[in-house]
Amino acid sequence: MAKARYQQIADELRSAIETGEYGPGALLPSLVRLAERYGVAKGTAVQALGVLEREGLVEAIEGKGFIVRPRPIRQQYTMDRYARRNWPGTRRHLTLDVATVPAPEVVSRRLGIAPGADVRVQGWMILVNERPHELAFSYLKSSLAERMPLTEPIQGPLDTLAHIEGLGVRIGEVQEELTARTPDRRETEALRLPAAAPVMSLVRTAFDVSGRPVEVMIATLVGDASTFVYRFPVSE
Repeated sequence: MAKARYQQIADELRSAIETGEYGPGALLPSLVRLAERYGVAKGTAVQALGVLEREGLVEAIEGKGFIVRPRPIRQQYTMDRYARRNWPGTRRHLTLDVATVPAPEVVSRRLGIAPGADVRVQGWMILVNERPHELAFSYLKSSLAERMPLTEPIQGPLDTLAHIEGLGVRIGEVQEELTARTPDRRETEALRLPAAAPVMSLVRTAFDVSGRPVEVMIATLVGDASTFVYRFPVSE
């Protein structure tokens, strides 16, 4: 069965992108030019570009048209990143607001506090090659946050653990919950995601040496630029 015309056009444009005819950041021909080149209606050209946009190959830039999306620099997350020597963190980030808020259910359940109880939240936008890669928000119980001076900047999600230990609370264990999902509108805009691009949702709970939860961090990462590598012993 023959492919629809818009799919054939998408195939040709995809091949041109993959062979480097249109490199990262290159502007694709306008809808009018594509319609003229392939002898189709403008709506068919729109459908073809929509296929490539959903695949994450191109993105629409207001006032310019469609450009080839720069290939994401893949970040690898290993278990070793929780070694204390790596806590200060070196990734470039933008610090978002610090605020006291009612605990979301996902946070209160993991911290073992009443729903809506006060928690301090601090957020970061992690950048890779100056492009947004990760939105991260760390939540602390108010009793712990009150002991942490706001004048001491926290350099990202891992550095939060170092600041907690600076209060005399020894971190003993970290639990991660990783889920692939579609982003909401806020995440799509903040991470500058193409249409239909997936994200990885990471929920981290840090426990002290007695097993008491002390911090919850919720991060949203660009899905096609994040690789998680786990290695652990096999039990009987």
